[in-house]
Amino acid sequence: MGTVNVVIGSGYAAAESIMSMRSSGFSGEIHLLSDTGWLGFNPMLTSYYLSGKVEFNELFPFGKSEDFAREYDVNMHMGSPVIELDTKKKSVTNANGEKIHYDKCLICSGAETIKPKIHCEVEDLVFTLRTVEEMQALEERLTRPVKNAVIAGASMVGVKMAEMLANRGSNVSFVDLAPHIFSLAAHENCSVEIEERLRNKQIDLYFNHAIEKIQKSSDGAVVQLSGYADLISTDLVIMCVGVRPRVGFLDRNEISVDRGILVDEYMRTSVSDVYAAGDVAQGRNMLTGENQIIGLLANARYQGRTAGRNMAGQLEKYPGNIPHNTTHFFDMEFMSAGDMHSGDRMTENKEGDKYAAFCFQGKRLCGMNLLNMPEVSGILKNYFVKVLETNEGIVPEKLQGSSLILNQAFSEYPWLETILGEGK
Repeated sequence: MGTVNVVIGSGYAAAESIMSMRSSGFSGEIHLLSDTGWLGFNPMLTSYYLSGKVEFNELFPFGKSEDFAREYDVNMHMGSPVIELDTKKKSVTNANGEKIHYDKCLICSGAETIKPKIHCEVEDLVFTLRTVEEMQALEERLTRPVKNAVIAGASMVGVKMAEMLANRGSNVSFVDLAPHIFSLAAHENCSVEIEERLRNKQIDLYFNHAIEKIQKSSDGAVVQLSGYADLISTDLVIMCVGVRPRVGFLDRNEISVDRGILVDEYMRTSVSDVYAAGDVAQGRNMLTGENQIIGLLANARYQGRTAGRNMAGQLEKYPGNIPHNTTHFFDMEFMSAGDMHSGDRMTENKEGDKYAAFCFQGKRLCGMNLLNMPEVSGILKNYFVKVLETNEGIVPEKLQGSSLILNQAFSEYPWLETILGEGK
């Protein structure tokens, strides 16, 4: 019998791993098991789809599952979640009772939406946005007018939904227990700058509050917040409070799990012949050297490719990544990279609607936030990652003539070289 590789999950990491196995010469059997019937769904495009900016098929960059299966010779077991991974017997079992024995297994089970436990009398008005089915449920609701909407979680997904609803004429309220928007990605000063611009767009912001109750009213529902006396009228509530790795089917006595599955630079877990990649995997943060979940599509793709090549018999390292995001909303572009909360000082600059903040530890850059600076956001983020790959930092002597591209950024904004070069 030939070699059998099993992939658990059907997201970006899973698809990339299979493509890499085949391109690396693996000719054995590949089995993909997934709880959903969709391959490679991109939930970050939900707001674009609901706004009519992208077509349904554009949400699936790897195409239809049956076409993918045919092209890459994959046995697809779709629509039934994995309920057991037995690493001793090297077998995977799904809810349909199918049991598949493997030589190597890749866990790409992704993440699931966090649903806060709150008192709710109108479940049909509450939506989450992680799966195709959840998106379609909200799409159906939007065929009817939405005068007022509440979004729980001032996240990058949340702010895109706020933009979509505001553009449809809805009154939008943001609710978040954190003190500011993008509390993990942005420095407080940058968050305040964004919040001011959102208020100018008539978005109501309720920070330091959480939803306690959603009660039925004569014309929809009212939301009661912690520490806030007034009730907020709403026609729907969208939960965007975050996700957590999908690891419930794993035996933690067999495989090392922290918040996610711990992996090394080859995407290997603590168990022989078992790999992990994507939102379920806790890989290396290049900035800190620690293992951390970095929930980015690009990171999932790189991890999946690395795992696939190694499962095909190669020996390839993935150096890791850093937390970084670029998102567009309400005529703003926000870019974050690194950690804006760990340095010993921060410096910032504002010119018109353009804003930049940089955090330093000593003279080494550890994080950056940019608003409305698209000409240089990609340049600076890529350079940041490049110097981390060589275990260096952005320090003054490294900047002079460091690269033509970086000099182009300094030419666009001369004050950038002063900030980065002097660390002031």
